[in-house]
Amino acid sequence: MGDSPPITLYGVQILEPVTSLTDFITALVCFYAFYRLSKLEGKGKMYQYFRYYFLCTGIATTCAAFIGHAFLYLFSFEWKMVGWAFSATGILLMEWGTLFFVRREIPSRVFQWTFRGTLVKYLAFWALILTTQSFLATQAQAAIGLVGIVLPLQVYHYLRTRHPGSRAIIIALLFSLLPAVTYNTKLSFHTYFNHHDISHLLMAICLFLIYRGVHQILDFKPNMIIGVSHSQGHL
Repeated sequence: MGDSPPITLYGVQILEPVTSLTDFITALVCFYAFYRLSKLEGKGKMYQYFRYYFLCTGIATTCAAFIGHAFLYLFSFEWKMVGWAFSATGILLMEWGTLFFVRREIPSRVFQWTFRGTLVKYLAFWALILTTQSFLATQAQAAIGLVGIVLPLQVYHYLRTRHPGSRAIIIALLFSLLPAVTYNTKLSFHTYFNHHDISHLLMAICLFLIYRGVHQILDFKPNMIIGVSHSQGHL
């Protein structure tokens, strides 16, 4: 099934109404996570990177809801790239937050090279997005960042420390395969509940699961696990 037909409310035309709504629901999950994490007393780069990942992702999905879908007819196509830029920046912040979280469990050289690699990837995203103006560049940036960088680092950290935060993020990232499969296979139930809508709701769940994992990392209590490594002393 294709995009849902527009509706008109109080004389205002809204394109893809359910898609816009589910995007906004996803944004609300991100803003909730940002707010809750801001209530914690954590300091340092790791805290800031994780927290602002949710803010950037929330802004990105808000842009998708209003610029990319609901009121696209008021904007040129290039405006979509605003949301894509915030999305890519959010992924970079998640990568950096994870790197600083696992820093004491990985060799210094691995940390440095991975950190530089994320910057190269981020710059490559900008080059692709400016030359192709394709959403595929955003998808690739997210897939490489979350599945190719964050997931292996969290798996490695969990195997060494059994940290519950790492376990939660691993589960969340594995769950993120569901919205990706739904979107790419165009699984739809109705014109007003198509693959966009389903994938958005699944992504909202995924982001909430990531938030739960990040909360366990930033609000870590030593008695949460037995035999945790010395790496957790730098939160």
